[in-house]
Parts: sequence; C-alpha cells; structure tokens
Amino acid sequence: MRWWLGSKTNFTMPEFTAELEATFAFEGGRTELQHKFHKSPLKIAKTFMRDDKQLGVCIMDCSPGMMAGDKYRLDWRLLPQSNVFITNQSYTKVHPSAEYPAYQLQSFYVDQGARLEYKPEPIMLYKEASFRADTEIKLEAGAVAFVTEVVCPGRVLRDEVFQYVRYDSQLQVYYENQLIYYNRQNIEPDSTKSDFRRLGSWENYTHQGTFYIFSDQLKSEYLKPIQELLERYPHLHAGASLTYKYGLIISVLGKSVWELQQLLDEAWLMMKLMVA
Repeated sequence: MRWWLGSKTNFTMPEFTAELEATFAFEGGRTELQHKFHKSPLKIAKTFMRDDKQLGVCIMDCSPGMMAGDKYRLDWRLLPQSNVFITNQSYTKVHPSAEYPAYQLQSFYVDQGARLEYKPEPIMLYKEASFRADTEIKLEAGAVAFVTEVVCPGRVLRDEVFQYVRYDSQLQVYYENQLIYYNRQNIEPDSTKSDFRRLGSWENYTHQGTFYIFSDQLKSEYLKPIQELLERYPHLHAGASLTYKYGLIISVLGKSVWELQQLLDEAWLMMKLMVA
C-alpha cells in the first residue's frame, strides 16, 4: 500500500505492527467469543456480559499510543444473532508522525440478525501527528450497527490545538454487498488549499463527534425525535439526517469531549429503544 502525504513524503507502509481478530457466535442462548487472535500491542483485555445479555468486549493497547509508522489491523466478525458491544480502555493517542504516518484498517462483518455496538474512546491527535483510518462495515439482512467517533484537536490544556499534520478518515458501509454509504474526511490544518475553520464550517469549534446508525429496521419517523433532542443542546453545532439507504447520521461540533459525549450518549439510548 502506498501512502501519500504532500509532495515530500511517499513511501510504502510496513507490515501491520499490530493485529486483532475476533469472531462472535450466538450459542446456547448467549453470545460468546468463538475465536480470537492478536499481535501485540493490541489484545482483548476481557469480555463480560452486560445487563441486556449483550457481550461486552474491551480492547487494550499495551503501548503509549500509535507511533510514527504504526499500522494497525482489526477484523471483527459477528455471526448470526450475536450481540456485541466493543470499546477500548483509553483514548487512541496518535503521537508525532509527520514523516511516517500512523494507519488503522478496521473491518466489521455483521451477519443476519446480529447487532454491533462500537463505542470507542476519543481519538487524540498530538502535535505533528498524521493519521489515516479506513473502516469498512458489511451488513446482512436484519443486522444492526451503532458506531460512534469523537476526534480531539490535540492536548487542549497544553494549547496544542490543530497542530497535527493530517487526519484522514474513510468509512464504507455495505448492505448485502451493496455500497449504501461512503464518507471521507481529510483535514490538514496548515494546508493553504482550504480553511476548514472558516464561517459556515468548523468556525471556533474544536471537537467533532459522529454517531452512525445502520439497520434495515430504520424508519424515517425516527429522525424527528433525534432532531428535537439536538435542539436541547444549543451550545453545540449539531445536525442529523437520513442516508441514501438504511442509515441515520448524527454529526456534532463542540469545544470539549464531555459535552459531545453527553449528547451522543443520550442519542444512543434513544436510538437503542427504537432499533431494538
């Protein structure tokens, strides 16, 4: 794989420096971890049963974070009727990596009637960090996927705001092998090509949060209560819309992690009642 970053950096990424694979199956009336494989520093710290009979999974990264040239691969497979909640222990911290960017490739396969809830801790982009994340979600009939993402501009208390080099995120979602959603976001704070903090864009906001819901159970009337919820957070810049097919997206800009998470958590609980 070739990685491009401006006119001076063009190199071949190394083999994956960390890998994690997991397969979940619904057996004996409960979801179980059927198979796992990991390559340090990534590993599954533990699994646990949640109150709603959902299997919880916690990812651990034994390193201080993603360093220059790190390349992570995570592959998740949810077999029919399995129900899994995935999170991690702490922020995904991306260290200075301007010359050799960090990269994460993550794929989810959610089989018929299975439910994925992926709610990781925020991404923290340190000064001089360069990070690309490619995510692919493949859904079968009756599958549900809840996915959140929160991105921090740096260590704000150190006045490290938008001092990273590049944040490049790509998401592709398939339903029965048909592409139903594609999103690409590329931010280069020092780029002269565009001013992402101009009026009508990010303006004076610093933190970004997104909540993706995909399911063939989604109905258009689910959008209105979500929009009404967003109106109760006037200090945030938020919006919600339906996608081309089987999707609802909530996007929000704010000035701190906690205020984004407060809104996204409330929206999560609301959508969980509607898409049971």
